[in-house]
Amino acid sequence: MRKLLFAAVLALGFCVLGPVSAHEPAAQPLAQPCIPLNEVLSNTEPVRPVKRYVTLDAGQTVGLVAWYNKIPPETSEKFNYAVLIFHVDGNVGMLLGNDGLVCKGGMVYPGEVRGMMDAIVGDPT
Repeated sequence: MRKLLFAAVLALGFCVLGPVSAHEPAAQPLAQPCIPLNEVLSNTEPVRPVKRYVTLDAGQTVGLVAWYNKIPPETSEKFNYAVLIFHVDGNVGMLLGNDGLVCKGGMVYPGEVRGMMDAIVGDPT
């Protein structure tokens, strides 16, 4: 099952980051508006420092969204904006949204990173 246990509390009570796994049930997020990336990063930094982040191109975003939507329970959510966050502690986070705004995100469990990266680069294995 999709796991979005929200780990970073953002300004005004927005919750954006949490683990993503096909093996555990999802926490239910509060309804939230989409927010700018710089706001997500500034509020994430005190909780889990960011080493760097990468904004994916359109093709990579399609691959990441397809991978994300296959995590049980499968969904058909649509996003056209994706960012990977590499934290100083070695963890990887992903942010999904539309038109340059972040709407959803999560920490990716180490065992899930390979599958996610393969999906981003278009490797069908």
